[in-house]
Amino acid sequence: MRGACLCGQAVFGVDGPLRPVVICHGTHCRRLSGHCSASFDADEATFAHSARSALTEYETPGGARRGFRGGCGSDLWCSAGNDVRSVEAGVVNGRTAGGLAVQIFVANKGDYHAVTDGLRQADCR
Repeated sequence: MRGACLCGQAVFGVDGPLRPVVICHGTHCRRLSGHCSASFDADEATFAHSARSALTEYETPGGARRGFRGGCGSDLWCSAGNDVRSVEAGVVNGRTAGGLAVQIFVANKGDYHAVTDGLRQADCR
């Protein structure tokens, strides 16, 4: 699977199995995306950048590392130091093939929408 930022300068690949997509309504994901985040986990060892110089990384207050493209603002991935990288599903070229698995931190969702899809929910605290 390959993916890229909006302007195409930060390109990455995952060579390994992809896990199902998780929808996150947590505070960090809401502030990054403006709504909620849709991402899937991939083993850190299968993740590779081909344009690392185009990527900006930073550490969140919770200790996770996030990667984004400073030029176009695309949020690409998050890693919490557990040998897993959460890749934003919307930056994938083509299909993720994982399907939706769960919605997390639903109690933190925006008050302007309802979660009514019947998908499993988890608090993750």
